[in-house]
Amino acid sequence: MKEPKYLWDNTEEGSGNSIKELLDQVLKSDCLIPLSDDFADRMAAKVVKRHVLKQSLSEFLVYVGVILLAVLIFCAVFYFTSPEAWSRWENVLQPKWNLIVGLAVTGGFVFFADRVILPWAISGREKGSSFS
Repeated sequence: MKEPKYLWDNTEEGSGNSIKELLDQVLKSDCLIPLSDDFADRMAAKVVKRHVLKQSLSEFLVYVGVILLAVLIFCAVFYFTSPEAWSRWENVLQPKWNLIVGLAVTGGFVFFADRVILPWAISGREKGSSFS
């Protein structure tokens, strides 16, 4: 029996095979590996989960960017309008820098978990499942 020749086996340079021709040949060829009955459902679930992760991560990064930009603008305006008040606040906050950084990291993690981890984890659940 003669083995079929596929476009992806062609290693000649400049053969002019387009992606569309390759895709047509792959979709029209016999499946060499049998797929399970729930293959499409599992694949769709993975695609949905990946999409939810990308969307949640981009939304989180937008929120973080907006918050940091607002804080930066506030600090710049406060610094240029009253430098003496800035130095007083600096003297008050400098000894407590580790507490401030700890609160910022904790808040950032909680916000990340709320906006990215939880939607990604919940998207894997089946639609029909209940919590009872």
